[in-house]
Amino acid sequence: MTKIGGYANLVCQGNDLTGMELKSDRLRVTLLYDFYGELLTERQRNLIERYYNDDFSLREIGEELGISRQAVYESLKRAEKALEVFENKLGLVERFQKRRRANFPKFLKGEKSV
Repeated sequence: MTKIGGYANLVCQGNDLTGMELKSDRLRVTLLYDFYGELLTERQRNLIERYYNDDFSLREIGEELGISRQAVYESLKRAEKALEVFENKLGLVERFQKRRRANFPKFLKGEKSV
């Protein structure tokens, strides 16, 4: 069973992030990772976790893995691109956001969402 974290967890707890555009790359990657992280390789998951969740710098990740800062950057970008490809093919994040937007007015009124 996959644990929901980041953005998806905040929304599921009832916080109003549904009107917020995903302009922040960090927020978007975190949301994509919540949905598709298990589809990444272990190395890609490790990079995303370290950079976005643990707030490690590229240099710190590179030192931990024994690779250059540039190699970390390129690997991280490939992992982010993979997440975007999954979203383009599956559309789970888009459907999630549409559903949350549709149910948010009901939430404000105290009604149960479907």
